Amino acid sequence: MRRLVQAIGEATWGLLAQPRRLIGAGLATSLGIGLFVAAWTLNVTAGQQISASFDAFRATEVRVSSDTGGGDWIPADYLERLAQMSAVVTAQKLTDLDSVTISTSVPERPDLGTSLSARAWGVDDDGPRAIAAVIDGSRMEPTPGETPTVLLGGRVAAALGIDTVDGVQSIWINGNPAVVRGIIRSVGRRREILDGIVVLDRDAATLGLHSVADEIIIETVGGGAAQVAEQAPLALRPDNPEAVTAIAPPDPEQFRRRFEGDIKQGLFAISGVAILIGAMTISSTIATSILSRTAEIGLRRALGARAGDILAMVIAEGATMGFFGGLVGASLGVVGAIAVSARLGWNPIVDPAATGLAVGAGVVIGILSALPPGFRATRIDPAEALRSVN
Repeated sequence: MRRLVQAIGEATWGLLAQPRRLIGAGLATSLGIGLFVAAWTLNVTAGQQISASFDAFRATEVRVSSDTGGGDWIPADYLERLAQMSAVVTAQKLTDLDSVTISTSVPERPDLGTSLSARAWGVDDDGPRAIAAVIDGSRMEPTPGETPTVLLGGRVAAALGIDTVDGVQSIWINGNPAVVRGIIRSVGRRREILDGIVVLDRDAATLGLHSVADEIIIETVGGGAAQVAEQAPLALRPDNPEAVTAIAPPDPEQFRRRFEGDIKQGLFAISGVAILIGAMTISSTIATSILSRTAEIGLRRALGARAGDILAMVIAEGATMGFFGGLVGASLGVVGAIAVSARLGWNPIVDPAATGLAVGAGVVIGILSALPPGFRATRIDPAEALRSVN
């Protein structure tokens, strides 16, 4: 134990006396260790972030569709049937319609306004419910015998130059007049709707639109999506549940683990390369140091130092380099991870085990890197070393 302490002390003083060696060898190790700690910290932080805010809307969403095409598979009382399941909050039939041409001017004078193409979706008379839409304007109440009403996706409204809704703004859809009842500013589900328009199913034919596909979006309570996905086909089509497909989102925990795995593989691979470079740098630095200290090592051997003592001295030097490299790298890694987390608006989670492991890894890397030059140092012949001085 006394020899170990003495060897570490000599190595520390020797490196402090030549700071360039310490900085040069420790810099590469610090980089690798820093990347390792940053990767670990960001991995834990991102995992917790996903667990806390994993697409809350998707985690409570079930999509139901059918390969039969059209909307004949959806019963008129689909809401009542689905409402019998305790995990269902609400549901929404969403019809994928044709693409449309939208214009802010009358068809006779297209040069007076703005025109663009967009997708269209149809909803039943209650308007969009299950897509968690934030709408500026009034509800899409049906207006029998009057002009069809429409909701504009936020990006479509911006492209048309429509910023506010007054209930009288008219547009033309495929040459047919319609009244803008609202602007969809954001949605929790089906975000592509922001690039399209929403009309009432009853107005689709008036606007010259045809159904391409129908689906039902079901909003569930937390943790109820899988159960609803299993029961919904039977509730909607008890005569032929196989004709209906219900898709639940992936389990958040499985998604989190997969995400963490991807982060680990990428960042740890980078840090592994940097650590390998650091180890090679330490080994090269120690080898160069031994060449310049051949006479010193020969004198030590002549004065009675054993091969094991020389090896211990070299290993202590490598361990000291690795320790300082690990300490600096762990600090830089934590600071870097905190900075990235702050930039992303995350709450950083620093794992003390990561910093401790990083410092320990630095020491191990230093020891392993010192072994090859250390064994070469033990084979230095004292007489030859002393003669080389003369």
